[in-house]
Amino acid sequence: MKRLIILVMIMFYISSAAYGEKAQVKMRSSEDSGALRLVFESDDATIKDAKVFHSYTLVKIEFQTEFKIDYEKTPSAVGISHKGSSLFVTIAGLKDIKVFRLSGPPRLVIDAAVEKSAEEESQPETPEKLSGLSGLVMVLDPGHGGYNIGLVGGDYKEKDVALSITKSLRHAAKKAGAKVFLTRYTDKYVTINERIVNTYERYPKVFLSLHLSSSPDFVIYYAKMDMETTVKDRYLLKQRQSLHVSSSSKFAKTVARVLKEKFKRNVKVRRMSLPILSSVDAPALFIELP
Repeated sequence: MKRLIILVMIMFYISSAAYGEKAQVKMRSSEDSGALRLVFESDDATIKDAKVFHSYTLVKIEFQTEFKIDYEKTPSAVGISHKGSSLFVTIAGLKDIKVFRLSGPPRLVIDAAVEKSAEEESQPETPEKLSGLSGLVMVLDPGHGGYNIGLVGGDYKEKDVALSITKSLRHAAKKAGAKVFLTRYTDKYVTINERIVNTYERYPKVFLSLHLSSSPDFVIYYAKMDMETTVKDRYLLKQRQSLHVSSSSKFAKTVARVLKEKFKRNVKVRRMSLPILSSVDAPALFIELP
């Protein structure tokens, strides 16, 4: 019996020691116009076995073990978070990445091509560049959140990718002079009613709800309203969109044209009865990204 107890204690000690040791990862970053470099330093095994995944504005680095991250202040366009053995890096305006490894010391290097660097963002914009969205109030609605995960594909969850893309869109719109609000800023569950009320209180001129789908195409929805309602009923919160259906239709067609030109994918425009759209007192779209 004593031997069994001693054996269990030894196994517990070894297990605790093994799990208690986390890899040390140090990150540093540098940027230039249209380019961002992230460098991760650690031991040889940690760097060699790390896997890098990229989707939209999100870069995920999967290490083989849990780790501790040490990094200095990052550019404003970069967001860092980690959980377990995964490190998540969101980069506003991200277009593409290149990954390579160096030795002496072991390093994982990610070169990211971005639309515009955070340093350029801090420089004063000319009135011409700001005139397009200057003063425009927007509400962006990243789908799902919290326990409402949405679609799951590989290592990615719809709620996370939708939030990442929405934050990048907010970043770009703010640079162009818009005032932008989100219905959620973190991984939090928000009800449809809360999103509707939140949007109504912001008095937006534009509303976009972003989601993902398993389709290879973009799908853009604008509201399908009951036009038989009385004039008085159209001013109810749930019927506010009835005053903007025509504008939303034109907005949808414009966004569809731009997406098709930019991404070379099919874009479908459809009408649908959605509470999140029918309550918005402004041009409003619900977009499913492929």
